[in-house]
Amino acid sequence: MFMAMIGGLVLLLVFGGASYYVAFRLFCALRTVKSNLKFRWFLVGAIVSGLLLMLGFARSMLPLSEGIKAALKLFNAYWMGIFIYLFLFVLLTDLVLLTAAAIKRFAKRTPPKNFRIWVMGVAMVLAVVTCFYGFWNGMAISHTTYTVSIFANQQHSPIHMVLISDLHLGAVGSETRLTKAVDEINRLKPDLVCIAGDLFDNDFNAIENPTQVARDLASISAPMGVYACLGNHDSGDTTRQMERLLQQGNVTLLQDEYAVIDDRLVLAGRKDQTPIGGHHNGERAPLGDNPAPHLPLVVMDHNPARIDQYGAETDLVVCGHTHEGQLFPANFITQMMYQVDYGYAQPDPNGPQVVVTSGLGTWGMPMRVGTKGEIVSIYLQ
Repeated sequence: MFMAMIGGLVLLLVFGGASYYVAFRLFCALRTVKSNLKFRWFLVGAIVSGLLLMLGFARSMLPLSEGIKAALKLFNAYWMGIFIYLFLFVLLTDLVLLTAAAIKRFAKRTPPKNFRIWVMGVAMVLAVVTCFYGFWNGMAISHTTYTVSIFANQQHSPIHMVLISDLHLGAVGSETRLTKAVDEINRLKPDLVCIAGDLFDNDFNAIENPTQVARDLASISAPMGVYACLGNHDSGDTTRQMERLLQQGNVTLLQDEYAVIDDRLVLAGRKDQTPIGGHHNGERAPLGDNPAPHLPLVVMDHNPARIDQYGAETDLVVCGHTHEGQLFPANFITQMMYQVDYGYAQPDPNGPQVVVTSGLGTWGMPMRVGTKGEIVSIYLQ
């Protein structure tokens, strides 16, 4: 409880400070064309914005009706995305104004009249365009294809494996996206489908229509089966309901377990080591003995931070988790955090090949800027 209070206080300070900054800079820009403008209205807007964001984050712990909680969830999802780009473009505006001030001081050149309001106006237009694009792109589904050699005997016909991850079922737009994704997966006619974690968004009860979700999952057509591993969001008090839904959807969950696929390859699924809300305390059992060591081994491990745990005995590791940053410029952060944050690589020539997907869904904000939600086709040959 104490740590939750500290976390809440930090969030309040961050959101409060950022909201005040955006409100103040907008006020300063508009005051250049309307001198009698009062800051108090901007301050009220900043306070209301910050409080609504905090209420949205804390909604599950508050004695509110389900309708109000749903409204706060929707508001939070969209306003958080909008606010992030408002903040970034206002910050960019200040950098431009500082540059102009330096030019005025050192080069003795005066900026055009109403320069401040023009710069802020352009920034706001760019923020609006970026947000509209981000919300549209957040629901779009792209296709990516890789060919990966894992069979020593090239006489084998390739196995078409489809990889998806990070569905975040229960998040805004997630169930609509799943229905569309299943249709697209079935059009690809895969042999095998792997779901590399974060099928759920922490709370099973956030799913609006679990029966339809189970039907959608069960309608995936793959002769070799549909398999999944757990991600850090597939945890908490409702984990058992999540697992039951996967069973209803004919999805085989591998929890530190192996499965021999059609006597052609071995598939392993790992538990996540950092589950949000507990579940298995971040402990995962050793994989143990491979039941068919003569066959290629493919491992599903949600977080690519773990790829150094695998050696030459593993042919391919497939991961998700990173979303490739989801929102620009967060992709630069994921590139620094992970050895492989997206795409195909083989970081160690004596280790496994790695494919990290940017995921199918979105976390938090239903938007993507500079990244894509994707279905990945991997041809194993």
